[in-house]
Amino acid sequence: MFTLYEGREIKWELSPEDFAYICSPEHALEQSKTHYDLDERNYRSRFRPFSVPERLYSRQPIWRRAQAGYVDPIYDSIKEHLQLGWLIGVDTTEQWNWVENPFYVDENGDLICDRAYLYHEGFIRQAMDAYEFAVAERQGVKALPTQKYDYGGWGSAPVQHAQSTKTINSKAAGRLLAAGGIYNGNIEGYAKTAQQLGGDAPAGYDQVLNETTAGSAIALASIGAAFGLGRLGSMHEIESIEKI
Repeated sequence: MFTLYEGREIKWELSPEDFAYICSPEHALEQSKTHYDLDERNYRSRFRPFSVPERLYSRQPIWRRAQAGYVDPIYDSIKEHLQLGWLIGVDTTEQWNWVENPFYVDENGDLICDRAYLYHEGFIRQAMDAYEFAVAERQGVKALPTQKYDYGGWGSAPVQHAQSTKTINSKAAGRLLAAGGIYNGNIEGYAKTAQQLGGDAPAGYDQVLNETTAGSAIALASIGAAFGLGRLGSMHEIESIEKI
């Protein structure tokens, strides 16, 4: 079940294994709309900063995002605090995936933030420090390596941490990076990652994002914008693939 925590509390609330299931701020915000009461009218007193809103159990959420230009205090507060790590969303019931879970535990038992450039330093530091504390509280016993799975339609086979360089540099990895670039609106960053991996990763990336597919990618971004799917990236970012 998805749960919101105050950032400073996760070192007490989570076991070392749970840290891999910390949600990205964007995913945590979407889940908060469903599982928590974001309607200011339902609170007798003013909503306190850094607080976790009331959980919805039996009743369905009736809150709707305020129109542009209007104040939506609880939603806006939750959004900002998730980005800064003052609030942290966790869902240990869902399968780990690289889009919604920024962290994983490597073969050494260390907590790693994948694509750290996407997240605020405060969010990353809050999780890292809390993980070290949780491990220390367990007499130094670290979590086992995270069982990682590919995301979405690319397959669901487990990706082991002990993979060879050849597998990590495969065309499949490059295609996943291209999909991530569109989904997260950071095409240049993901292209750079594919180049750094080397091997067949750049070729796999180019299979998805190249001059031939630029038109389709731009159309995808336009559809996403029409439906409010901001994470598909801006038109400028999509058009930049012609320069990559």
